[in-house]
Amino acid sequence: MFAPCPTDAVPRRLPVDSTVCPPVRLMSPPRGQPHQVCWRVGLLAIHQITTITMTTRDFMTRMSANSFAMCEVPGCQKHRYHFNPWCQAHSQQKYRLGHPQATALRPTAWASRKKEVKELLSTQPGHPGLVAALQYLEKLLRDAEASDGAFKGAIELGRLARSGVTPLEVFIELASCFCYIKDHPACLPADDGTAPRYAMARAVIGLAPRPRKTSSGSLSRTTSTTYSAKPMGPDIRAVGEMLTRTLNPVLIQVYLAIEAREANKAAVVADMRMPFAPPTAALVEELAHSCSLK
Repeated sequence: MFAPCPTDAVPRRLPVDSTVCPPVRLMSPPRGQPHQVCWRVGLLAIHQITTITMTTRDFMTRMSANSFAMCEVPGCQKHRYHFNPWCQAHSQQKYRLGHPQATALRPTAWASRKKEVKELLSTQPGHPGLVAALQYLEKLLRDAEASDGAFKGAIELGRLARSGVTPLEVFIELASCFCYIKDHPACLPADDGTAPRYAMARAVIGLAPRPRKTSSGSLSRTTSTTYSAKPMGPDIRAVGEMLTRTLNPVLIQVYLAIEAREANKAAVVADMRMPFAPPTAALVEELAHSCSLK
């Protein structure tokens, strides 16, 4: 047995290869003190004091101090969660929705817009912007299907490709959600655009059924249950950034075209509701004369 040298001993400067002589951790140091690493070389024990930026005690102290503070969301009376400036519920919303005060949007919200987008794209299938967007989405889905690690968020897009979702369906869903957010800016909190990107990414990710996971039984429940696996926050953010960064120009043109069609329909309805002009004075006198003869 080799006894470790005391901490106050001066280590000898010997050439030590950490791959040949792996480090051996000594006894646990006092709380708040940095750990020590020892290399065993023959009959010698060489100490190397490792310096770390934050000890375990400092980490726990800061996290405990942060947990006494209140959540930053106005009106929330809960304490903060870990190192986050929000409580646990609002931290989860930030992770999954892109903003602590964001709410999840349902596909039924933009169902009417989806019909308009389909009608618009069916009348102009050869539009250069649409063709380029579909080519980009096809390549994205193909790369994601080939490997879940092709890029960040590929695991979600690969699931869509394996489920038979086409690039046109992805674009229609993305454009429909984009138009709905433009029509209802108050549906999401005002920020740097993170919440809308998360919403559009979640709309696209939801085109295919989520994978199911099985939970193990417990003492009170012997049978296992299945539940839908939720997408990871980094994957949602990556998908939203990729789609909006590349397809934002053509999405804007789709929205402007739909707004122009709505304006034209409104103008036609306004013309049909316009009242007729009142009869002229000569026509009134002629009607009065004809009535007096009778």
